[in-house]
Amino acid sequence: MEYYKLCKLDETIPLKKQNPFAPKHPFRLLVAGTSESGKTSMVVHLLLESKYPKIYPWMSGEKCGHKIPKGGSKNFGERYIPCDDLIVVAQHQDEELWEAVQCFYEFIAMDKQAPWYKNMRFKLIMSEELPDISSFKRTGRFTVIVFDDLAGEPLATQLKIISFFR
Repeated sequence: MEYYKLCKLDETIPLKKQNPFAPKHPFRLLVAGTSESGKTSMVVHLLLESKYPKIYPWMSGEKCGHKIPKGGSKNFGERYIPCDDLIVVAQHQDEELWEAVQCFYEFIAMDKQAPWYKNMRFKLIMSEELPDISSFKRTGRFTVIVFDDLAGEPLATQLKIISFFR
């Protein structure tokens, strides 16, 4: 029985043929493991998937001035967890992986004429800044909230987070 399919970097799976085990909105996903086990890296991979390596050459300036391939956004990969808004609630605000994700989301949303354009927003916040869960209802946008490394936060913070898992 095949649960997942590995693809070459230059292949994409259309959203209609997406892995049936990939989460669909709304969903809750818990990633647990020991320190330094790659939990954040795994979540970042789910959020960026094959889009990042295909768009990075333009993002870094490596292909600045090169002609952008025709065919729309299909040539620029897919994401396992597509979302309009990504909010990362993190204890460590200087995490390099989240900085890379932020740069990527800002680049994707920068130029409406680019074939990879998506109206996506990224926000990195401290747990004290976490809005009430009701502010996410009926916005017409898919929002993913990542709680990163908050297990040791005070009880008041934990109680605020619990409402997102009910």
